[in-house]
Amino acid sequence: SEPARELARQAGAVADACHAMAVRFHRGGKLVVFGTGGSPGTKTTTSPAATPTPTYPPFAAAGVSRHACSGTYTSGTGRDEVRLVVTNSSGAVIKVIWLKSAARQELYVTLKPGQSRTLDVYVGDYWRIASSGGGCLGIFSVSSRDGGHITAERP
Repeated sequence: SEPARELARQAGAVADACHAMAVRFHRGGKLVVFGTGGSPGTKTTTSPAATPTPTYPPFAAAGVSRHACSGTYTSGTGRDEVRLVVTNSSGAVIKVIWLKSAARQELYVTLKPGQSRTLDVYVGDYWRIASSGGGCLGIFSVSSRDGGHITAERP
């Protein structure tokens, strides 16, 4: 149906909004709901503890931008070569995959817990951090001419 197609076209924006809400809940924010379904003037407050745990893993990052897993990304034709350090401080194996184009992805390295790797990359490149099974954990693009750092942390 058209509403479903429109929602699919907006999936990246929806994922970004969900991530922003999850960050606010993590900081102690509350969701206040107004609308139909209750008596007039009814206000319902949901505490962060009542919300489900976010499905994205925690990352610490610098010099990179994070993007929704649901998007389609193609690395740029940047000429500024920089270093990207990827560290796996999580308790699971992760894969670092270069998103050269929508049709071509290249596995660069598989990191066991505690491992780190420095990659020579270009500003504008997109990288997918994936679980050992290939599921997307996060998409990052190098946004700084000083390079960047991504650390997958324990939940």
